[in-house]
Amino acid sequence: MLLIYEDLHWIDPTSLELLETLLDEIADHRIMMLATARPTFDYRFGGHPIVTRFTLNRLGEEQIAAISAKLTGGKALPDEIVEIIGRRTDGVPLFIEELTKTILESGVLKESGDRYVLNGPLSAIAIPTTLHDSLMARLDRLQPIKEVAQTAACIGREFAHGLLAKVTSLPKGKLDLALNGLIEAELIYRRGLPPDATYLFKHALVRDAAYESLLKERRRVVHARILAALETDASMAPEVLAVHAEAANLTDRAIALWYTASKAAIAQPACDEAIAHLGRTIDLLKTRRDHNDAQAIASSLNLQIQLSVVYMSSTGWAADATKAAFQRALDLAKSLEKCLFYGNACDSIISKCYAHMVGDLYSLVTGDGDALALHSKLSR
Repeated sequence: MLLIYEDLHWIDPTSLELLETLLDEIADHRIMMLATARPTFDYRFGGHPIVTRFTLNRLGEEQIAAISAKLTGGKALPDEIVEIIGRRTDGVPLFIEELTKTILESGVLKESGDRYVLNGPLSAIAIPTTLHDSLMARLDRLQPIKEVAQTAACIGREFAHGLLAKVTSLPKGKLDLALNGLIEAELIYRRGLPPDATYLFKHALVRDAAYESLLKERRRVVHARILAALETDASMAPEVLAVHAEAANLTDRAIALWYTASKAAIAQPACDEAIAHLGRTIDLLKTRRDHNDAQAIASSLNLQIQLSVVYMSSTGWAADATKAAFQRALDLAKSLEKCLFYGNACDSIISKCYAHMVGDLYSLVTGDGDALALHSKLSR
């Protein structure tokens, strides 16, 4: 059996934990696991006895030439162009492909027998210097279907035909033509047939280029449409909705959704996800806290105490992360105006936590009451 995991640098904490568990389980079985990740990916299982790491170096001249030849149909490129592709791409496969395609689509070359020749002076050619510039150049030449790529990019690297159809304003025929154009340009891949098809951007960087080329206000509008479309599905994960609500600048809605996601994570329990979701909820209240909004500070305090309890469950009583989380709760309590949180309440928090009264504290902070109610309970 072969198990393949691609792009581990985007893996969620729970899936990573599963992967680490699998390593022990498959050690004595005829199972091979192949995983890819960026060099910066920090994985915890590197010292496992059955793990072998291979570093993929950048491609050499012959490999660069082979990729370019595949794209040109075997026709040779001018030596000057080959040199530019090798120098500017630095052996990065995706950049080699995209820069070669950009040059072929630009009209600066013409076919002559079994090779391509320059269609003018080399100095007149605007050749992108970065992968991002190369991707943008290709997208710009795909007007008007570029807009479909931008809208799809707001959904994510993978997107469903049905959702895109709800979000875009294009009629069915034009949408299908645009998607087919993106497929022909090898910017996206399709699985299945419309209307049940799903699509995948060729690479995350392709999706990022399309997304970043969209004006911020237009991006906000598209995310709001996506949120409205996704909310019709009762089974949709709240963290997915929260991402789009936040991108649409619907802060109150995003706060509520991130909090809902945190409660679902705690119930599983998935502590790493709960920590991330609660942290995001607290972060979204920062602007209001900075303006001394007492309700925002009270809400943040309530959330921070819940976050502290999750840290306590995940990393232990004496862990630095747990102590820092409770210290942050104390800091928030100090800044809460016209309330008596700092004193009896905060002393009570610390004494309860470090006296191992987990059950009492957990029952206090996992309810839906507000911070004032929490203060009342803690002060008993």
